[in-house]
Amino acid sequence: MKNEAGYMLIESIFSISMLFIVCASLLPIMITMLSNLRDSEKELTAFRILYEQLELDTESNVMEDRYIRGVQYHYQLKEVNGEWRACVFYEEYEYCTE
Repeated sequence: MKNEAGYMLIESIFSISMLFIVCASLLPIMITMLSNLRDSEKELTAFRILYEQLELDTESNVMEDRYIRGVQYHYQLKEVNGEWRACVFYEEYEYCTE
């Protein structure tokens, strides 16, 4: 009579290799998600700075650059087609109010 109370070595190796394949297939997705998270965080920070500077600009005419987590955010008011827009610049991106 065979003793079937437990896993054999080949079954354990097969299970571990299947687990490794699943983890390896999910790794690129996780890297992409983390990259998108960092970009979204920078964009959210830019919009927050734009909102804060618009509030400050109504009270005083102070425009200053901000450095947050090593990224420089520059706020600027500019006229486009006779309309004033508030813009924030960081890295190679630019966001303006409409």
